[in-house]
Amino acid sequence: MSGHCEAQADRAFTNLYSMYTGQRRFADAERYYLDGVAYCDEHDIVTYATCLRGERASVLEKTGRWEDAALLAAELLERVGASPINRFSSLITLGKIRARRGEPGAWECLDEAAAAADGSAEPSLIAEARLARAEAYWLKADVEAARREAELADEVAASRNSWERGAIGVWLSRTGSTRLSKGELAAAYLLQIKGDWQGAAELWTELGCPFDAAMALSDAGDEKPLRDALQAFDDLGAAAAARITRQKMRRLGIKSVPVGPRTTTRAHPRGLTRRDREVLDLICAGRTNAQIAEHLFISVRTVDHHVSAVLAKLEVRTRNAAASQAVRLGLTAAAES
Repeated sequence: MSGHCEAQADRAFTNLYSMYTGQRRFADAERYYLDGVAYCDEHDIVTYATCLRGERASVLEKTGRWEDAALLAAELLERVGASPINRFSSLITLGKIRARRGEPGAWECLDEAAAAADGSAEPSLIAEARLARAEAYWLKADVEAARREAELADEVAASRNSWERGAIGVWLSRTGSTRLSKGELAAAYLLQIKGDWQGAAELWTELGCPFDAAMALSDAGDEKPLRDALQAFDDLGAAAAARITRQKMRRLGIKSVPVGPRTTTRAHPRGLTRRDREVLDLICAGRTNAQIAEHLFISVRTVDHHVSAVLAKLEVRTRNAAASQAVRLGLTAAAES
């Protein structure tokens, strides 16, 4: 195969992976990442290998595996040098994670990403950079600055797909902008804008996006969803988002607001969320997915997602292997009590 054809094959892998991950179809996307990276590495095509790995870091961020995402993004930033566009995805991923955790270095990443996006004049990059900055400002409780960033993203919304327009619409709504969402919006975002926090959170969970699920719940004005959002933020290590949620709960007069996560929760091995751990305990008890769904009052589809996430995080292929790994690592409820 000629070099030209090899490059076209790599481009196809990259485009397919980005298309599926953009629709939050992570399981469908996996084969294109694995095959694409192997093909790029075999043929020493660095540019597309970098693009695939940059998108991979973004997927790890979206699915709650922040430590892995931050490590991969930082590694790519060291590897790709000064190319603004090749650095963009990793800058966004690392900037968002740092902002959510309340760690230093978030704005260095997000400022560089915004400059690269503006320099490219590419609407998709501009929208992504501005929304990441809107979130970071919101996490600093600077709603006015967050609104300005969301409105800058909105200026390029007409040419974007339903997922990108949905994200823009949610941030316009969350920051109190008078602008209305444009065009068709992805279902999870549409539910949020309509005020169906629980429905949006359940859909985000089914899609495998724990932070988005928690953010949907955090927009509610009732105690139960806010407590669930706070627990999820604590599980993820999203200290800044948790702080904002605690402040909101206190403003609403909610009593006995938890002061913060236990150290064991913040550093839970393998990145298991609270719900993942509940599912893992029930897997260890020999429960079927239907029985787990009934026990936890969630859908079987949501259980399917959590089981898949648990297997991936424990790096095993079967439920029995997950149970054995949980015992070996001391992750069962009995081991933690």
